[in-house]
Amino acid sequence: MIKKVKKNIQSVSAISLRNIFSLLILAVIIIFFAISAQGFLSYISLVNIVRSSVLLIVVALSATVLLVSGNIDLSVGSVLALTCVSYAMLARMGVPLILALIISIIAGAIVGLINSLLVVNLRINSVIATLGTLYFVRGVAYIIMGEERSILPGVDNFSFLGRGFLGPVPFQAIIIIFFIVLFLIIEKKSLIWKYSVAIGCNRVAATLSGINIKKIIGGLYIMTGALAGFSGAVLASRLSVGQKFVGEGFEFDVVIAILLGGTSFRGGEGTTIGTVIGALVVSILGIGLNMMGIASFYQYVIKGIILILVVFIDKLLRDKVLSRIIARQ
Repeated sequence: MIKKVKKNIQSVSAISLRNIFSLLILAVIIIFFAISAQGFLSYISLVNIVRSSVLLIVVALSATVLLVSGNIDLSVGSVLALTCVSYAMLARMGVPLILALIISIIAGAIVGLINSLLVVNLRINSVIATLGTLYFVRGVAYIIMGEERSILPGVDNFSFLGRGFLGPVPFQAIIIIFFIVLFLIIEKKSLIWKYSVAIGCNRVAATLSGINIKKIIGGLYIMTGALAGFSGAVLASRLSVGQKFVGEGFEFDVVIAILLGGTSFRGGEGTTIGTVIGALVVSILGIGLNMMGIASFYQYVIKGIILILVVFIDKLLRDKVLSRIIARQ
């Protein structure tokens, strides 16, 4: 019992320190871009930040629960491309937008189901399995579009989901708030999060406790795929076209956002608010660098450096908290 309490103290302390670190990074980049990028704090810029961050926040929240369980999904960027294409194509074919959205979500969920079968039933490492589906699903998106470079839906209100307003408020802000509240409820009130933490901390102990690991992990993969499918439709709506090239590198933005938010890559730890902070850091960084005219390949370098720093600082914080606990003994 004492060991369990100490472990919980260590986890909570480490997460708190990492969240403080993420908030400091967020504050620093906001101040930096407010000074360096003209118009960064304008209303238009803030709306663009909301529109840009909605995809990352929605997918990262679901992927956080998955990573807490000790698993990862690298196929979300390809699912984004697939459903961006399919949503626009279905709209062009005359399918009602709400039905096209539901089909896109189902398509993402099917990819999640495939991932769950590979990881849970065939016991393939989650990195390898989802890396395989990353290429497979991206290929399917290319096959669907063929020689077309973009799909113009030509439908009224197609852009509302990704660019619409309810009064002065972007509809995407409402989507963000909805999913933050939803995952806060999942984190604080549901057994899904608790089971995911248990699985991520000790898979054997979770099994012996009667937790249906296959069902939980399988459900998390399906949820992550479904929300990636939803985000692909939002992206198509924002762009007003369907494109097969979108979502490249998106999976790594998701990973960076989750790790910045304090989720452990080894599983067992993570928070909803932490992931939201991490996603805002990544989104604002991208918007700010674009406003400063920084080329995309330099942005890849910066994101790579951030990812390495996050992992390094995560290790330092863990070691620091652990040394304090040992010193108290």
